Amino acid sequence: MTDEKKFVKTLSELKRFKAAEKHFLEESLVPQGAIRGQQESMLALSMKPVVTALASALTVAIAPAWKWCDGRWKRNVEKVKQQKLTTRMKHNALLHTTTIHIMACVTNLEEKIRSLSKPIHVVLGEEYVLKVAMDDININSKAIRETIENLL
Repeated sequence: MTDEKKFVKTLSELKRFKAAEKHFLEESLVPQGAIRGQQESMLALSMKPVVTALASALTVAIAPAWKWCDGRWKRNVEKVKQQKLTTRMKHNALLHTTTIHIMACVTNLEEKIRSLSKPIHVVLGEEYVLKVAMDDININSKAIRETIENLL
């Protein structure tokens, strides 16, 4: 058989197959529509139980997760309360320590001011004693200045 005859034969077979395909499609489309309708009605009937089962499964899965999250939340709230209390206590202790330090500096300052007033009474009589008293006053005033600078 020549190539040309083979080509003609192949084309005729394809035409015959195409004609058979049209007939086959026409016959199969009618039952497919009926089958599709049956499948849709079955799907509608089985959908409700499937949705119900999924909803209950999700509820069962969410409940433990919710409890776990709620427990973590409550525990963290308690930790934050404890941290606030601890911070407040540390702050109060620091404030108390600072107050005691300031009170000690004020007491020291009062004593130095009183010590300044003593040399003034003694000095009124003699010049030498006046010079010694002035030196004491100068030394004490430097100490007072240093104490005030420390307070600031």
